[in-house]
Amino acid sequence: VLSDIFMRFGTDSRAGLLASVIMCSTETTFYTMSVYFKATKVKRLTKAVICAVIGDITGILIASIIV
Repeated sequence: VLSDIFMRFGTDSRAGLLASVIMCSTETTFYTMSVYFKATKVKRLTKAVICAVIGDITGILIASIIV
């Protein structure tokens, strides 16, 4: 999706900047959670996933306002 946005609007466009910020802020959340929870053998993930999604949404909104 990010490549398509770059090809259509360009990397320096407002859409390109917003897409970059959104992609960077959400990509690492689930990777970090999966690595951490696998290493610590945590079984109940529901509350952590909900908090992570809320944090991602908040980060996306704030980043969109700043950009």
